[in-house]
Amino acid sequence: MTIKENLAFPLETRGIARKEIALRTQEALRMVKLEQFQERFPGQLSGGQQQRVALARALVADPPLLLMDEPLGALDKNLREEMQIEIKHIQERLRLTVLYVTHDQEEALTMSDRIVVMNEGKIQQVGAPVELYERPRTRFVAEFFGDVNIFLGSVEASEFRADDESFTIPVCTGAPEGSACGAVRPEKIEMHKWGERPAMNDSVEIGGEVVDVIYLGQMSRYTVRTAGQDVVIKCMAAPRTRHFLVGDAVLLSWQADSFVLLEQGATT
Repeated sequence: MTIKENLAFPLETRGIARKEIALRTQEALRMVKLEQFQERFPGQLSGGQQQRVALARALVADPPLLLMDEPLGALDKNLREEMQIEIKHIQERLRLTVLYVTHDQEEALTMSDRIVVMNEGKIQQVGAPVELYERPRTRFVAEFFGDVNIFLGSVEASEFRADDESFTIPVCTGAPEGSACGAVRPEKIEMHKWGERPAMNDSVEIGGEVVDVIYLGQMSRYTVRTAGQDVVIKCMAAPRTRHFLVGDAVLLSWQADSFVLLEQGATT
């Protein structure tokens, strides 16, 4: 069957009038930008075009709820990112509820208004993308959404103390006392040449040595070995940004409100 016939088939089986079928198929093709390919066969399409056909076939039925289970997993990175934005725009235009299953954290952040993070069949956290990324409840959620620095320690009198005693930091009043762990995102950490005290109030400071540098285009990823553990830092590759080399002695700092105290084994 051609693309047009493929889209029309489920409507024909429901006994929908031909005129209505023609209108629906053309609208679906228009939404996925495949009008000019409607007479082609599946074997004549690229991977991205085939994904658009699959999306159009789902949309042509005018469903109240659309379930998409890792639909972009077989596509290359650039095409996958293009399709993510396209699906998001279609969803917003149609005001359609979409339940989208993915193991790709960037995909989840890009496409969702609300995310449910599950681990071993249990819900870890539900919330908006920015909430889950910036204020994760558990270590699993924190690590699911990309690089994160996890610090082990304990809480006493509303203060977190790292196990290696490299720093202490105030936490919210009423935080459970005892063993604990906290998280800081790599982009929340500033890196300074050793001896340059950062102009930051209410900040944590740790000394260390750069042991790895990876250039990622828009940013650089540094690994700094401190007395207690390795810490990952991500810095934007702006023209005036200072670049560090392996072996450089540095001072790391971050604001107290960038530190997130994680719940121990929390599920919903």
